[in-house]
This record gives sequence, structure tokens and C-alpha cells, in this order.
Amino acid sequence: MSEILRSDVLISGGGLVGQALAIALSHHGLSSQIVDPADPVATIAPGFDGRASAIASAVWQMFGVLGLADRLAPQGCPIRAIKVSDGGQAGELDFVADADAPALGTMVENRQLRLALAAALAEASLVRLFMPAKVVARDVDAHGVTLTLADGTRLAAPLLIVAEGRRSPTRDAAGFTIANWSYHHHAMIGAVALVSRALGMGDPEEARRIATSAMIYGATFQTALAVLVFIFRREILIWTGAEGAALEVAVDFLGISLPSLPFVAIGMCASAVLRAAGEAWRSMMVTVSAGIVALIV
Repeated sequence: MSEILRSDVLISGGGLVGQALAIALSHHGLSSQIVDPADPVATIAPGFDGRASAIASAVWQMFGVLGLADRLAPQGCPIRAIKVSDGGQAGELDFVADADAPALGTMVENRQLRLALAAALAEASLVRLFMPAKVVARDVDAHGVTLTLADGTRLAAPLLIVAEGRRSPTRDAAGFTIANWSYHHHAMIGAVALVSRALGMGDPEEARRIATSAMIYGATFQTALAVLVFIFRREILIWTGAEGAALEVAVDFLGISLPSLPFVAIGMCASAVLRAAGEAWRSMMVTVSAGIVALIV
């Protein structure tokens, strides 16, 4: 049986939270061991996570204590104002920092966060990183927790901290249940995310190229779908159980509505691009106008 590697704390989950926690514990003289199935090289690759995070001022101060703020400052963008709007209209929850006041927060790309954490972990002598590594057994007793990894390595500590995110195998194994529900909100994030990123990087030509591509792909896919359904609309309706007069009306309705799908796709992409450019009000008006036209037709 292999020797047990001991530390003050075990951290299951090597994401942003788990790594930041390990660095903080190290600053206080506590040793930790991080276990995560993700490949650390893959997590800092340019295409792994294209999102950005808004780091609140209090967290940014913590990053300063941990030595992360200095690493991130050149890649961060200070948040000087936060404007809350509803449908593009000015709201009453607008926050603007005074000229001589600290920023309300800092926007940082998640990849830059991961790179800064990786560099800090490399300098933290009290942190061991087991990535990629899979936990195959968890033993809990009065003295603490022992984790057994797929390669036979055993890790032990008086305390296990779970930082695995919303899909937590440790939570599931422990029998903890969570309540969840849908708000029935949906979003078109593909074009919005890519166009927003291009505009944020000051590259309007790239944003225009992405927007055009999104419209072409959307219209092409919807055209192919419309043609396929149009050809087999009667068979599809019969398969769903339609018959008699209802079947004939449905066939006629699809014959009228299906040709409009490519134009609907273009309108949806255009609406998404407008939101990406900060024109939420115009985007909403496009949607409302399309609904009125559809109602009239």
C-alpha cells in the first residue's frame, strides 16, 4: 500500500476558486493538496475559456494581498461605472465611481486569471497539485478524509474542501441534494459573445465578419430545415396525430410559414448583434416589429 501524503487541507476542485483558496491558505502557513480531473495545460490554452469575469473591489484587494493583483493589472480593465438598464432604457441603479475613488471592480479574462493562478501556485511551496487526477474513493472518519486517486496515490487531511462547481461528484457521493428550477429565460449567446468580444478588443472588422458569418450560417441552416419540413410536412403532421380538417389546415399553414424561416434566422441574428453592440432598445424593437408583422400576416 502506498504511503499517504498528508496536508492541512484537501481541496477537491482545481478551478479558479480552488486554486485561489490554496494560495490563500499557503499565505497563512497551511499546506494543501488540490485534486482535479482537468489537464492544467488545457485549462490555460487560448480556446479553453473565452469568458471574462468581473472581479469585485473587495476580491481585488484580496488578490493584492495574495500577489495576484500585480500579475493581473496589466491585463485587467478597471470598472468605473455600472449602468443597469431595462430594455435599453436608463435605470435607477447606475453606479459611477468618483474620479479620485478606487474602481468598482476589474474585468479580467478568465484565461488571464488561470495564468496568474498557475504562476502563483508554482511559487507556493505549501501547495501540491494533482492534475489531471481522478478520485476513485473517499474515506471519511473521525480523524479526517482520505482520498484515493486512480493511480493509487492516497491523500489525507483533517479537512476536505469541495470546490467542484455545480456538478459536484463529491456532493453527489455524500448524498446532498440541491433544489433547482428554470426561470424560462433563453438567450442567443453565440453571435452575442463573439461579436461583443471583437468589439471589446477594438476590432470592428472582426465583429462585422462574425456577424455576417452568423447570419449566413443561420439562414443556410434554416433554409435547409424549411425545405426538408416543407417537402415532408404532411407526413410529419400525420406522424404527430393530425387528421381530417385539422391536418389540411396545418399543411396549408406550414406551406405559408416555412418559407419565412430563413428571414426569421437573419432577424434573430441581427437582433443578437444589436444587443452585442449595446443597442438593446433597437434589438427589442426589431423583435417587436417582427411579431407585429407576423400577427398581421
